[in-house]
Amino acid sequence: GPSDDMRSRGLAAVAAASDPAALDAVRVHYLGKKGEVTEALKGLGKLPEAERKAAAQGLNLTRDALNEAIAARRATLDAAAEAQALEASALDV
Repeated sequence: GPSDDMRSRGLAAVAAASDPAALDAVRVHYLGKKGEVTEALKGLGKLPEAERKAAAQGLNLTRDALNEAIAARRATLDAAAEAQALEASALDV
């Protein structure tokens, strides 16, 4: 469904983020106040009742998956930045 597509696009964007600023831009694009996932969740009320529950579950899964991926990617980027800083300071000696 649409949330699966959004999830795979979002996860690909998270994986491609090469620095914390890029990662934050991805987070805002999908999960910010006007983000894709946020807007889709706001639009659930417009859906027919039969579709609403499945759509809500899909969007919640997408939001959770993106939050987890962003946190993991941030940790990776932070660790890489720390390693670079350590290398740089070792080279200064």
